[in-house]
Amino acid sequence: MFKFRFNHPDYEDKKLNESLFDILKNNTLLSLSTNSNRKSYINTAFYAFDDKLKIYIITDPESNHSKNLVKNQSITVSIFDSHFRFWKDKLQGVQLSGKGYKTPILQMHNATSCFVKRFPLFKEIVKSPKDFMKKAVKVRLYTLEIDRIKLFDEKRFGEEKFIDLKIK
Repeated sequence: MFKFRFNHPDYEDKKLNESLFDILKNNTLLSLSTNSNRKSYINTAFYAFDDKLKIYIITDPESNHSKNLVKNQSITVSIFDSHFRFWKDKLQGVQLSGKGYKTPILQMHNATSCFVKRFPLFKEIVKSPKDFMKKAVKVRLYTLEIDRIKLFDEKRFGEEKFIDLKIK
């Protein structure tokens, strides 16, 4: 069952959802761009996600990107497999836009569960969501809430097809 209705005039929702979630499942790192005072900053982070397309990262609250999110929640994310060979492989990837923020207490259980499911070793670092609240660990969970998608999946949709989608 597909999760989002995009109502794209050229592509079925089912295929778009399959492509999007395959890309998310088959990769583990993202590049996150944040901005503050007209200066851009990019970082790389491991991520987990849920079926509502909330993406979760763990990071140091003193990092540049964390500080930027306090001032400006606007984010752009890129996810792709960097092992693709130039001009030989069919490319797949996704660019996402939206907002990022420190994960609220009410979302902490879901975010932690997503991370443990995706990265079982995470449970050795964070025993329970309360570890974040008690500041028993240095890192914090951040939520990336997505509202725009640019999908490219040459295997499914053909060469150089960049598909713009909105999350409602």
